[in-house]
Amino acid sequence: MKELFISGSTPVDYTLNLSGDFNNLFLKALSQAGYKVGSAATADLFININHNKKSIRKTPRNQKALKVLFRTEPISVFPAQYTVRVENLYDLVITTGRPKRKFGKFLDIHHPYRTLRNPNFPELETTDLNNQQSKNEDDIHTFAHWKRREILLSLIAADKVSSQKENLYELRRKLASDSIENELEIYGTLWNESYLRKIRHRVGVGLHALRYGTLPSLRSLYGGLHRSYPNYKGAPQDKQEIVRNSKFSLIVENSSTYVSEKLFDAFIGGSIPIYFGPELSKFGIPEKNLVIRHLGSSSELTTRLSTMSESEILMRLDTIKQFVESEYFFKEWDAQSVFLEVVSEITEIQEQR
Repeated sequence: MKELFISGSTPVDYTLNLSGDFNNLFLKALSQAGYKVGSAATADLFININHNKKSIRKTPRNQKALKVLFRTEPISVFPAQYTVRVENLYDLVITTGRPKRKFGKFLDIHHPYRTLRNPNFPELETTDLNNQQSKNEDDIHTFAHWKRREILLSLIAADKVSSQKENLYELRRKLASDSIENELEIYGTLWNESYLRKIRHRVGVGLHALRYGTLPSLRSLYGGLHRSYPNYKGAPQDKQEIVRNSKFSLIVENSSTYVSEKLFDAFIGGSIPIYFGPELSKFGIPEKNLVIRHLGSSSELTTRLSTMSESEILMRLDTIKQFVESEYFFKEWDAQSVFLEVVSEITEIQEQR
C-alpha cells in the first residue's frame, strides 16, 4: 500500500464516518485506490490543496514520489499559485472549475460538486449528488413549488476583494448596490460589516499576495469599501434553504474562467439562475433555457423577472430538471465521479514513473 501526504493552504478533513470511510471525498477516493495517509518524509504521493510555501518544504525524500498541486482556488483568489515559479515545484498540476483538458503535466477538470449548507465551512460537510437528490422534494422543479417561493431574487456570496484585476467581484458589488430594496436579497459575509473588518480583509488579501511574490492591484483591493447594501439579510446558516425559497438566483462567479458550485446549487434547488460567468458551452453545458444572461440594468432585470410568462418558467424548470437528472451531470460534475477520475490519472502517472 502506498503512502500519501496531503497538506496545503486549504484545511483537510481527516475524520471518518460510521462506515470507516473518510468524510473527505478526495481522501475516500485515494483510500479506495490503495493509498494510506502517512508522513511527508516517506510519502509516495505528496499533495498540496492550494500551494503552501511551508508545506512544499516537506517534500518526500523519495525521488520517485509524485508531487501534486491541486488548485481549487481560481487565479482571482490565489494568483501566485498560477505562476511558473510555483508550478515548477510540482510534477502534476490539477486545476478545478475549468473545461476538461490535459496538456503535459497540467490537468484541468470540472468543479467537483457537492452540496453544502454553510459555504464558510466546506470541510465539515460532504453531501454527494445522489444523497442530495433523495432529500429534495419530489416537486421542487414544478411550477407550483416555484410559485410558492417567497424570494424573487437572491444572491448568496461573500463581498470579497481580489488582489488582481481579473475578477468579477466588482460586477457582483455593482449588481448588489444597484438593485432596488426588497427586490434582491443578499446573503453572505463582509457586505455590511464594520469598516475595520472590511479593511482587515483587504489588507489580508494584499499581504497574502505580497507574501507569495505577487504585486496587488490597489484599485481591486479597494473594492467599493464605502458602499452599503440595504438588501443585505445576513450570513446564511443553510444556503440550500435560501435557494429552495428563491424563484431566481443571481450568480456572479469569482472569475470569467471558472465555474463553481453556485450554479449547481441553483439547479439542484429548482431556482432559475441569472448567470454571470464563462461561456458554459465550453464546459459541455448547453445554456439554452438553463440560465438567463442579462446585460441591462438592475431595474430592467427586475421587470423581466417579474413579468416572465408561466410558459417560459415551466420550460426553464423542466430543462433544469432534465439536466440535474442526466447521466452527464452525475458523471462530469458529481464530486465522487470527479475525484475518481483524478485518482485514476494520479495512479496512471505513478505507475509510469
